[in-house]
Amino acid sequence: MIPDAAKKSVANAQKKFRSFSKIFAQCESEATAYGVCVASKEQITQNQCGKEFEALKRCFLAAVIKEAFKVSNKDTRLIEIV
Repeated sequence: MIPDAAKKSVANAQKKFRSFSKIFAQCESEATAYGVCVASKEQITQNQCGKEFEALKRCFLAAVIKEAFKVSNKDTRLIEIV
C-alpha cells in the first residue's frame, strides 16, 4: 500500500509538471530564439546568447507570476516589474 504522503507528493509533482507545460507554451518564441542562438554556435561560451537567455528568463518569470497569482492578460502591471 502506498502511503498518503507519497500519493500527495506524486499528485503535487504532476500538477507542477502540467503548470510547466503551460508556462513553456507561453514562451515559445523566446525559447526558439535562444535555441537557435545556441545551435548556431560551434563552440558556445558563456554569455554568447545572453540577450536571448535573459528574454527567455523574463518570459518564464512573467508566466510563473501569471500562473501563480492568476493574473489576467489584461492586468499585466505586476509583470512589467519583472
